[in-house]
Amino acid sequence: MFEAAGDEWGLTVACGSLLVAELVDARSQADITAAAERVVVHARRADDRLWIDWGEVQLVIAQYNGAMPVDECLRWLDEHPEVERRSVLPYRDRLLAMLGRFDEANRMLAGVAGRVAELGAVRLQTWLASRRFDVAMLEGDAVCAEAAAREACESAEAAGDLGNFMWFCCNLARAVLELGRDDEAVQWLERGRETSPSGEPLPQMLWRQTRGKVLARRGELEEGERLAREAVALAQETDMLNAHADALLDLAEVLALAGQDARAELERALGLYERKGNLVMVERTRSRVEELTASR
Repeated sequence: MFEAAGDEWGLTVACGSLLVAELVDARSQADITAAAERVVVHARRADDRLWIDWGEVQLVIAQYNGAMPVDECLRWLDEHPEVERRSVLPYRDRLLAMLGRFDEANRMLAGVAGRVAELGAVRLQTWLASRRFDVAMLEGDAVCAEAAAREACESAEAAGDLGNFMWFCCNLARAVLELGRDDEAVQWLERGRETSPSGEPLPQMLWRQTRGKVLARRGELEEGERLAREAVALAQETDMLNAHADALLDLAEVLALAGQDARAELERALGLYERKGNLVMVERTRSRVEELTASR
């Protein structure tokens, strides 16, 4: 109907509704990207800045989460400089972190902290903390990762903005697990699931990955492996290369604790990181493969 009427604003809203459906499903970042591109096209014709900005945000997030290689994500941002100029938060911080350019990534995040505080927008504060968590985990700094994840959880809960609360809690659980505080990790996993359960693939994967590792560390190897394999199965239904590879790494850790050969899982994870262009995790995973090979 909107096409027949030449109603670009109507088409923008209709395509926006289809994009929301893809975001709720969340399995195909490629489909999210395509839906976001349609929103932006019609929003530009309708000269609706709000819809343009929202569509571009979803587009960039899907590129980051999905199968588009890091260098292509950066190239797209270079070719569309207006997208970053209109955003308070940077878009390339975590991309740079995947290339090992941590100083640049952290400098970007620190550079916007004052503006975020000045605006007083809780959601911006929450997402800034979440990005700091991602960069810190890539950098291997679990202490900073814990602080950032805790800030994300606290700010989201205080504002009642609980749509991603389970995800944030899983991130905090991952950080404290890296610091050896297994019981606290379990508490945050359960708090996230009880407070704001999410059916989206990523929180469900992270919950199983982290819970599986805790159980394996406690000697509950069979149940730990079951949960870790469930996480990998969920990941296989998506095109989120990093998330899929992360799930395989966690499964490999569980298998290693059970005395099983985890080389196949590590090699699969390595291939996914290579496809994404995540150089930090490529190097880290390759080292684990080499260590495992040398020990045989």
